[in-house]
Amino acid sequence: MSDKNSNNQRWGTRVGYIIAAAMAMAGLGNVWRFPNLVGRYGGAAFLIPYLILLFLVAIPGEWAEAILGKVTRKGTIGAYRAANKNLTGNGFITTILSTGVASYYVVICAWTFAYLAYAVKGTLMNADPALLWDSIYANGTGDMTWLIAIISVLILGLCCFVSVKGIKAGIEKVNKILAPCLFLSLIILGIRGLNLDGSSEGISFYMDTDWSMVFKPVTWIMALSQVLFSIGPNWGIYTTYARYMKKKDEMPLSYVTSCLADTSVALLAGWAIFPAVFAYGLDTTSGYSLAFVALSTVFQNMPGGQFFAIIFFLALFMAAVSTIFGFMEVGITNLTDEFKKKDRKTLSIILYAIIAALSIPAAFVPNWIDVFDTWVGCYILPIAMIILYVAVAYARNINVVRLKYLNCYSDIYVGKWWNFDIKYLQPLLVLIIWGFWIYSAVVEKWGFLLGVGGLAISIASCLLLMWLGIVYAKKHPGDAAPNVLD
Repeated sequence: MSDKNSNNQRWGTRVGYIIAAAMAMAGLGNVWRFPNLVGRYGGAAFLIPYLILLFLVAIPGEWAEAILGKVTRKGTIGAYRAANKNLTGNGFITTILSTGVASYYVVICAWTFAYLAYAVKGTLMNADPALLWDSIYANGTGDMTWLIAIISVLILGLCCFVSVKGIKAGIEKVNKILAPCLFLSLIILGIRGLNLDGSSEGISFYMDTDWSMVFKPVTWIMALSQVLFSIGPNWGIYTTYARYMKKKDEMPLSYVTSCLADTSVALLAGWAIFPAVFAYGLDTTSGYSLAFVALSTVFQNMPGGQFFAIIFFLALFMAAVSTIFGFMEVGITNLTDEFKKKDRKTLSIILYAIIAALSIPAAFVPNWIDVFDTWVGCYILPIAMIILYVAVAYARNINVVRLKYLNCYSDIYVGKWWNFDIKYLQPLLVLIIWGFWIYSAVVEKWGFLLGVGGLAISIASCLLLMWLGIVYAKKHPGDAAPNVLD
């Protein structure tokens, strides 16, 4: 097997692996969702449930997912097939999840690039923020929709070019550049925001502690939703990245480090955003409007606003691109594993074409991003996570998995608590959050596509993919040894 097929590729350094894993998590939700949740659900008190769930759900779940990749030396399809051929379909689910998310994530990345270009040119400083946003977004009907679609394809081309270079020379090398730039950008913005008149209100909103919120179920639900969507297991990235680790590479502490790095990005984003937003008395609603409308107004009014606008949208762009690298690699690794006669370059271009085609609806179809994002995050991801727990905790002897694979070459010892966590606690918590989203869809009347219809489509899709996985595993048993996790 040749390097062209990426079968012999490995991470160059442990630091490079940790950075790549952290940057894959440090997406746009860290910038416009996490800080708002902190402010609305108890300030610093929100960090208590968040950090507890980080260590109870995200990190142990990542270990479970990464074990599949490191032990089997396969992408998600091959890894689940090796764990249990009847679970092969979850490899399909994670591949489609990552490919689908990349297809609309790149459109959001294109919005960010457009704003970065406007900031560099100076147009952002004189335009009406609401009208500018409407021209770019407007639910797929804006004046610049075609340009956004073209930018999306070009960004995908850039990501494809990096992916073709491989793990060490491509993803690792680029992330080593992006990571310090991202942190430095957020630190600069945070320092500037703290020096604005009126910024103290933003600091109070963000970090004042309301301990009563710790005892409210909604706070824990919101913390769990952020943990699962931003860092949670079974996006396929951790299985894929771990597939390229060396046999003796340390895993548990590396993932703890990457998760804490991701959380630090989210915290820095809050320090960068809220002092400035409150200094100018703007709405703190999370989502697109916070990043593209409210902050554009901030930059227009603050001294040196153009410079800081460039830094902010550059940071946002770097966070988005690094996440796309991870999503694309899930698909590329599966393709190189399953089609060994094709080289990595050819398969990367094929995946690029698929994602580019799928990005068209995200750019042009009204509400497409919101609908697909809801299906993925609220309905499909919890199902995929439950199957992950079955693969690691029930299809195999979890104590053997822990002792033989998790603790082997580890800098920290993982005790029997992990067995209980993966086998019972995490499935229960995932079912709770899944039920919460279904309940919210019904009570808050999200509409057919976001509610009952979306749930039905999501469940039917997962069942179909699981069945196709069983059929595929029978025809293509793969070259993994049976009972590879025993």
